[in-house]
Amino acid sequence: IVLADINQKRVDTLIAAGAVVSIITVSLLVLYLIRAIVRPILLFKEGAFIIRSGNLDHRINIKDGMEINLLADEFNKMACRLKESYADLEKKVEDRTKELNELNLKLNELSITDGLTGIYNHMHFYNRLTDEVHRAVRYGRPLSVIMADIDYFKHYNDTNGHIEGDHVLKEIASCLRRNVRDQDIVARYGGEEFAILLPETGKEGALVMAGRIREYLLNQTFPHEEKQPGGKLTMGFGVAAFPDDADDPKCLMEMADKALYRAKKNGRNRVEGYEALSGIPHSCCDTTDRQENCIC
Repeated sequence: IVLADINQKRVDTLIAAGAVVSIITVSLLVLYLIRAIVRPILLFKEGAFIIRSGNLDHRINIKDGMEINLLADEFNKMACRLKESYADLEKKVEDRTKELNELNLKLNELSITDGLTGIYNHMHFYNRLTDEVHRAVRYGRPLSVIMADIDYFKHYNDTNGHIEGDHVLKEIASCLRRNVRDQDIVARYGGEEFAILLPETGKEGALVMAGRIREYLLNQTFPHEEKQPGGKLTMGFGVAAFPDDADDPKCLMEMADKALYRAKKNGRNRVEGYEALSGIPHSCCDTTDRQENCIC
């Protein structure tokens, strides 16, 4: 009986020791599994979230000697390639955006430029005139326009051909552009007509500038001008000012055109300024709203 009790105690001790060893072994195994599998999975999850948020410089650092290291290396390589692809894509987008902006600038320039002479076209001139009239009204500043027309241009085309006529139009446009200020707008208004917008300039200043341009053209030599009436290629000029002659863009151009017509009527190759008979600026009005001193 005594021997049996001793053996029973030994067995119980061994069982208890085995249980303790088993618990310790399981605990160590669990800790190992957490460190070897669960922790890398959490690191992968965290890394994927960080990269998805836009930080392509993030890398996973796992060094436990297991095959999962290979997976971590591939993950880091993927992040590196993704960063390179993103940088390349940004470069391409930047280049395409730059090309698109340049193309838009060229298209905008083409839309406001006369294709033959290279100066502004009628539409752009009138838009700028409208803006400048509004600015002149706001700040109480003067504004003038010059309408110019090549004398006997139909005779020139009929005598020398339209190709030579186009060449003269280009030369005239170049001459006009050389004789105005940087802030002035020179445009081909239509056919052989040109228009010049002079911000911050009253009628007297505009008349002086038109006279200077007329003299400059007289001193230039144009092809076949000896066949023109008078032996020279000349231009007539009409000047109108805001607010002295008109109080809106449309009427201002009409007054300048009337002055140009008078220059033609009085012999061409001359400068004429519009003269309001009433001394009151004209307004373009509707036929249902006619007023005194208003030309419709």
